[in-house]
Amino acid sequence: MIRKTAYVLISTLAAISLTYMYVVSKRLVFYFHPNDGGFMVRSLQLKHAPSGHLRPKTLSDGVCTEHAQGKKSNKVVLTTTNAAFRDFTDNWLESIRRTRACPNIIVVAEDDVTVTYYSKKVPDYPGLHVVKTNSGVASSGPLVFDTLIYRRFVNKRQKYIQEYLRQGYEVLFTDVDTYWFKDPFPFFEGNFDLAVEEDLPRFYCAGFVYFKPTNRTLAFLSEWIEFMRSDTSLKPDQVVMNKFIEQRKVPRLKVRILDSKHFPNGKLYSNRQWREYHKRDVVVMHNNFIIGHDKKLERFKEYGMWFRRNDTEDLGPIGQPIYT
Repeated sequence: MIRKTAYVLISTLAAISLTYMYVVSKRLVFYFHPNDGGFMVRSLQLKHAPSGHLRPKTLSDGVCTEHAQGKKSNKVVLTTTNAAFRDFTDNWLESIRRTRACPNIIVVAEDDVTVTYYSKKVPDYPGLHVVKTNSGVASSGPLVFDTLIYRRFVNKRQKYIQEYLRQGYEVLFTDVDTYWFKDPFPFFEGNFDLAVEEDLPRFYCAGFVYFKPTNRTLAFLSEWIEFMRSDTSLKPDQVVMNKFIEQRKVPRLKVRILDSKHFPNGKLYSNRQWREYHKRDVVVMHNNFIIGHDKKLERFKEYGMWFRRNDTEDLGPIGQPIYT
């Protein structure tokens, strides 16, 4: 009896030791999730991207099921793009897919080339919908920040947002020069009308805004659109948005300022010391505060946030992030 007990004890200790060595060798961490009724094993075998950046998660095809997308059935991610920003749009879409956020995505294509290109991408991106602009086809060429042609391009987006708000959807409008590390939707819960990314103290970015379909939000959009329609000087939509928020154009409008440690602008994220301290907090980074397509591209590459091999190739296989 004693020998049998000793044998069982030794066997148990040996099994524990072997398990421990396997865990250490694979660098696995066990997390208990009571709501899921069990344990999850997560691997920590990650190769670090340059400058201490987190590498994006990888995933296989078929992660975004109808059930997962159904959880966000009343929410849409909305963007506008043209052929000159196709590479940024590809990169943006891939970063979203790897978060497993599974949102419904509306891409408003501003030229025929972009309509054709992204219509072919629909089977590869669950939840992706491509809509051709209804306000006149825009240029397919590069857009230089704050030029008249740039303003004509971005000053149309308020009407797109309004259209989906009127249908009862919550709308996350985002530029395609953003990079998603995590699902941002948990940060959009609660009682507010607009949630805005802060570019400067008390000055907010129109390129990443969450809108809820409230009466106050719709009133704000109506005022914004009417001003843009009648303004012959083509003031930037962002300037007008901030002016209306500051002036409280719509009484009792509830504006939530997104925490910059989770939603940093490009200037903040470019600060190495800030980035090292907050790298695990970042949810979405906006690659702004830098002018020019090529400069933005270089910054994406520098931070290990670029999935394309070159300007002509499509994205690499799912599960194999590309860093150049």
